[in-house]
Amino acid sequence: MNLTALSYIVAAAVTLLGIVGQWQVDPWPDLWRVPAASLLIGTPAAYALARFRLPWGLNNQALAAALVVRMVPPILLVVPFYIILAKLGLLDTRLGLIIIYTGINTSFVIWLMQSFLAEIPADIEDAALVDGDSRLSALRRIVLPLAGSGLAATAIFAVIATYNDFLIALTMTSTPSAQTVPVGISTLIGKIQVEWGPMAAGGIVGALPILAFAFIVQRHFVRGMTMGAVK
Repeated sequence: MNLTALSYIVAAAVTLLGIVGQWQVDPWPDLWRVPAASLLIGTPAAYALARFRLPWGLNNQALAAALVVRMVPPILLVVPFYIILAKLGLLDTRLGLIIIYTGINTSFVIWLMQSFLAEIPADIEDAALVDGDSRLSALRRIVLPLAGSGLAATAIFAVIATYNDFLIALTMTSTPSAQTVPVGISTLIGKIQVEWGPMAAGGIVGALPILAFAFIVQRHFVRGMTMGAVK
C-alpha cells in the first residue's frame, strides 16, 4: 500500500470520527421530518382534489399551481426565504430549513399523490361509509394502506429533493450545527487546497441514509412508479 492510499484511508477515518460528524450526523433526523410533514399536510389535500369536484375547474387549477410552485427555480426563492427567516429569527437553524423544505415539498406531494389516490376506486370508500366509517376514518383505514406504494414513491422523491438541495441550505445556514450534508462537504474546498480524502469519506457517509431508505422502500417504490401503467 503506497503512502497516497494510506493518507486517503487515514483522512477518511478522521472524517468519519470528527469532521463529518459535526454537520452530517446531527441533521440526519431532519431528513425524515421534512418528508413526514410534507406527506402529513399534502396527502389530505391530494385526497380532496382526487375525490371532490370543485366548481370552475378549481381541481385542475390547484394541481397546476402546485406543480408551478415546485418548478420555480430555487434562486428566485432564496431572497424571500432569507427575509422571512430573518424576521422570524430562524436563520441558521434547522427549524427554518424544515419549514422551507416542507413548504416546497408539500406542493410536489399534492401533485403526485393526487394521481395515486385517483387510481383507487371510490366504491371501496363508499362501502366503508355505508358501514359507518367517517370520511377521515375511511381515508386512514382503507385509502392510505391501498396507496402505500404511492406514499413510498412520493416519500423517496421528497427525501432526495431535500437531501440534495444546496443553494437554499447554503444561503440560510452558516454554522456546522445547521448545515446540511452538501453544504458541509462544500466547506472542505478551500482557497488553496481541496480536502479530497475528507470529501470522499463525506460523500460515502452522506449517501448512506439515502441508500438505507431506498433499500427499505424499494419494493413499494417500484410498485408506486408502475401504478396506473397497466389498465
